[in-house]
Formats: sequence, structure tokens, C-alpha cells
Amino acid sequence: MIRKTEAIVLNTHKFRDTSLICTMYTRLYGRQSYLIKGYRSTKGKKRHGYFQPMSIIEVVFFFKETRSLQIVSETSNAYFYQDLQTNPIKITLGMVITEVFYHSVKEEERNDKLFVFLHHILVALDTHDEHLIHYFIFFLIHLTRYLGFFPRSQIEKTNSFVYFNLAEGTLENASGICTSDYLVGHFCEANLENCHLIKFGNHEKSELINSLLQYYQLHVEGFKYPESMKVLAEVFS
Repeated sequence: MIRKTEAIVLNTHKFRDTSLICTMYTRLYGRQSYLIKGYRSTKGKKRHGYFQPMSIIEVVFFFKETRSLQIVSETSNAYFYQDLQTNPIKITLGMVITEVFYHSVKEEERNDKLFVFLHHILVALDTHDEHLIHYFIFFLIHLTRYLGFFPRSQIEKTNSFVYFNLAEGTLENASGICTSDYLVGHFCEANLENCHLIKFGNHEKSELINSLLQYYQLHVEGFKYPESMKVLAEVFS
């Protein structure tokens, strides 16, 4: 049976001499892995651009229930990036985003809202040149909506300090300053169009990102600290 869907490339690795296994998040079937035959052959070079992490493509594949890997037959671009895959800062942020998504989302079932969420995050990175780290932090916080541990507010006194309880996933009143914790509430209430208005310093930024990745480690079974974070730390040092 021939099927067709829009997809976002998350991860790839070599398979045998000339082929590639590509894990994508698809609009119609959730997370899926596909076999791209002849990818590294001379004839297959023209397809290389389609299967780079972050690519938003359309794939046609042969579906067979008894096969663990479906075979891609045709590919085309669904969205043409301006500079997300060429700008060093944007590439680094995009790589961390796709790596976090890859290690967090395992479901092989349709979720249109989650697909659109990731699509919009990547397009926002591509089309903006400022406040890029804001979109990354927004992604980390709002992806948890789909994973089932979006931070819950238990704040009773609005004029007090805020503490982000990582284990419980709650925002609570605190007796003293908890540096970046108050930012979690601001990002929870923000949307993708206005999150760039949130103000914070470099120390708060680093502390917030580290806290959020710890949050994922606590709530996502088997979550791996993103390898690409090492590059991100160097880029934003």
C-alpha cells in the first residue's frame, strides 16, 4: 500500500553500505523510522538535502505491516528554509530541539497538534534573527504540554517569590529569591508570537535551561542529556 505524509527529520544513521535509516515525526503517523535505499550511492546524492535533521519534507512510502522499516520511494520539500540549516547559531538550536524531541516523543500515532507545534518552532527559528534563545526555551516548556508534565501553578500570593519544584512539576510560593524560577511562569503564559518580550540575563538564561533539562530527566523515562548542548554552550558562552 502506498502512503504519503508530511514529516520532520529528527535523526539519521547509516545502514549497510549505501542506505540510511531516518527517524521522522510525521503528521499522519507520529514517530516513524524509514529506510532510504541507495542514499549514499552516486545516484542518491541529489536526495541528501531531504534527510538532514530539521528538514520538513513530504515522503511517499510503501507500507507493509510485516516490515519494521517502511521504504521511502519519493521525497520532496514541504518547506524551504531561509537559513536555519546554514546559520551556525540557528543550526545549533535546531539540533538541540530535534534531539530533545527525538528522546522525548516515542508515540507512533497521529498527533496533528504536536506536529504543528514542532513545525511552528522550527519555522520561527528560521524566520527570526533575534531572541532565538527565547524560542528554544518556549519549546522546552511547551513541549511538556504534550508529554503530560506541563508546570502547574500553585501560587497563592502573586507578589511573592516563585519556586519551580522540578520533582512535582509545580510553581510554588517561595520565601526567598529562586533566581530564574519566576521565568517559568512567564513562559508558561506566553505564546510563540510574544515570548520574545520576556526579559532575562545570561545567568538566568543558563540556569533556566539547565533546570528545564533536569526537569526532562526527571519526567521522561530514559531521557538523555542532549549531546548538542555542548555545542550550544560554546556558541552562547
